[in-house]
Amino acid sequence: MKSFAECLQEARAEAALRENQHTSLAGKPSDAGSTRGSQAGGVSELCPKDEARDTEHDSATLGRRTAVGIFLFCLFAVLAALLLTTGTVSAEEPGPEAIYIEAPNAAEKITEAAPNGGTRQSGIEGDENALIETALIGYAEEYGDVMPECRVTWYTASAVECGKSDGITATGFKVIEGATIGVDPGIIPLLSDVCVEWPDGTREWYVATDTGVTGAAVDIYCEDAGRAVANGVKQARVYWVPPGAIS
Repeated sequence: MKSFAECLQEARAEAALRENQHTSLAGKPSDAGSTRGSQAGGVSELCPKDEARDTEHDSATLGRRTAVGIFLFCLFAVLAALLLTTGTVSAEEPGPEAIYIEAPNAAEKITEAAPNGGTRQSGIEGDENALIETALIGYAEEYGDVMPECRVTWYTASAVECGKSDGITATGFKVIEGATIGVDPGIIPLLSDVCVEWPDGTREWYVATDTGVTGAAVDIYCEDAGRAVANGVKQARVYWVPPGAIS
């Protein structure tokens, strides 16, 4: 049997061994901490490179923003120049060509004709309209589209005269007093603007939308049969301008 002294000595040796083992284990975290410190030092060594990359990125961003700004400024300058040019052109007064506008359109004249009956005189008012009428007459005279002595009669849309009573002309337009006139399409093209100039200088404008006559003659539509008969047969000077001749 071991004595008390031997047991005490063994206990002390075992305690010392455990203390040494604890000290050895405690030293390892210190090494790990040292390693982490070394790694942290490595990271700190990379910081200058990161700063360089950030500087390059900022410079590239600034360059792109500058380029976009220059592009937008140039675009604005071009748009401003176009607006100024457009304003200058629109402010200019039209030249002499503006007088010779497109010849009256048949459909428009048929639509705008006075529905209250009676022959519709030209009703030219104002310098501009007078110039337009002069231009149309001048064109007709220049190209020989004139009949110095033309036979003028009047007709209605009755079945007795037309063989039907729907009032539809040869061109498909409905007859309208003051606008519809029948012509010989072999002389006056259909849809021409026709001016009847009476001996007293009065002018009446119609659209050649119907037929029914031959030769140097025109037939003016009239709603009232009694008035058509009373007007009888007359002579007038007739001008015409083919559709689309003046633009």
